[in-house]
Amino acid sequence: GMKMDLGMSLNNLVAYSFLNFSVIVFAVCALLMVSISLATEAPSDAQLEGLTIGSHTGAEPAKRFDIVLTGIIAVSILALWIHFA
Repeated sequence: GMKMDLGMSLNNLVAYSFLNFSVIVFAVCALLMVSISLATEAPSDAQLEGLTIGSHTGAEPAKRFDIVLTGIIAVSILALWIHFA
């Protein structure tokens, strides 16, 4: 393969396993999420109303459409995953 000298710090970064890097990024994101959650006030019930599918009474047509599209995307991803496995 082609060898390039990127300098000491960039060579170390490129040589580091992306799988290990992904674990570190996940840990940093989880720590950041928990820290922000603990540092801010909990939202009121009024702010949470209608936030999730099960929290509203009677499904509006737009939400039903979103649910159908989400299902189509999920099935498409699963089909592609199985096809290319």
